[in-house]
Amino acid sequence: MTKTPTSYQVIVDGWANPQNAYSEDGVYTSSSTNNSEVKYGGWNFSPSDIPNGSTITKVELGAKHYETNPSGYVHYTVLKYVDSNGGIHEFQLPNAGSPVTNWFDITSYESGWDLSKLNNADCRIKMIESAMGGCYSEHTYFIRLAENNEKEFVNVKDVKVGDMLYAYLQSEDKFDFVRVKEVRCVEAEEWITLYIIPHFKRSKTKDEFFSYQAHFTFTAEHPHWVWHQGVEQGKYVQMSSKQIWEYLKMGFQIWLPCKITRLSEKMVNVPIQRADRQIRKAIAYNIVLERKDALLSLEEFHPNDLDFLKKHGFSMARFIDEFPLPIIKTKDTAYVDVVFLRVTFTPPPSITIKKPLMDGFVYVE
Repeated sequence: MTKTPTSYQVIVDGWANPQNAYSEDGVYTSSSTNNSEVKYGGWNFSPSDIPNGSTITKVELGAKHYETNPSGYVHYTVLKYVDSNGGIHEFQLPNAGSPVTNWFDITSYESGWDLSKLNNADCRIKMIESAMGGCYSEHTYFIRLAENNEKEFVNVKDVKVGDMLYAYLQSEDKFDFVRVKEVRCVEAEEWITLYIIPHFKRSKTKDEFFSYQAHFTFTAEHPHWVWHQGVEQGKYVQMSSKQIWEYLKMGFQIWLPCKITRLSEKMVNVPIQRADRQIRKAIAYNIVLERKDALLSLEEFHPNDLDFLKKHGFSMARFIDEFPLPIIKTKDTAYVDVVFLRVTFTPPPSITIKKPLMDGFVYVE
C-alpha cells in the first residue's frame, strides 16, 4: 500500500511550490537553496487500506527526483525521517540526471507501526549542496551600487559579501540592486565563451559607427536560460554552456535574454553568434545573492576591450546605459515530483462461518 502526502510545512525556506510533491504528475517542487527543507504529512491511511489486526512488516520512504548540477557543484536531494522519539534519519539520494524513484527502509526506526504512527509520520525532503566549483571567469564584471549611490562596474574578483549588485527581479518584473550573500571560488579547467551578435554604436571621438561584440565566459556546466527555434516565444529552456557550444556547432540558433539599456528596463532575446571552448586552469567565481528570484546582469571585458571602447569615448559607466547586458539565471537544481510512504503488511487471518449443524453448533475456521 503506497500513499502520497496531502499537506506540508516549510522547515527551511527554499523549495518552490512544495505542494507539487503531492502526486506523481511530472510537476516538480524544486530548490537551489542549500539546506532548504519541507516536512510532508497527511498520509491518510485507514482501515480500508490496512485492515485492523494486520501486521505491518515494512515501511519505506521514497521520492521521485532528479538533479541538474550548476557549474562545479553537486546538488543532492535528501530524504529525512524524524521518528516519534525525535531521532533524525537522513538518506542522500543518488544524484540523477533524469527522473528516478528511490526508496529507503524506515521500519526499524519505530518500535512498532500502526495507523496512528503512519498517519503522523514526519517525512521531509532537503536540498544539500556540495561545493566543488564556480561559474564566472576572472574577466566578468557586475554593476555595483557605489557608496555615493552611483553605478559602477566591479570585477568579480573584487565582489564581496554585502555588495549591492544590479539584477533582474523575476517576481516583480523589474531591475534593482540586490545584496551579495556569499562569494565562492574554486579552480576550473573547461570554459565556454559565448559571443552575441555585434552591437553597432556611433563613436564619440570619430565621425563613424563602430562594432562591438559582447562576450561572456563561463565554466562548461554553468546553467543558462535560453530560447531556440521550436520553443514557444516567451518560454525558455535550460542549457549548460557546453550544450550551447555543441548545439551551435550542429547549426542550431540560440538566443540569450539580454537587458538592452538601463533606461528601457526590458529584456529581449539576442542571438548567440558563436561559442568557443578553452581548456585552461583558472579560478571560477560563483556569486550568491540574498534574493532567490534575482538574475544577475553582467559583462565581460578583456584589457583590449577596454582600450578599444576608450578610444571611441566610452567608459564603463556609459556602457551600463548603452550596451546589451545579458541576464544569467541561476538554476533550480533539485527537483522532486512526488514523495511516497509505502507499507507492506500481512492481513489478519480470514474468518469463515460454516453453516450451522443440526445440533445448533456453529463451526468457525
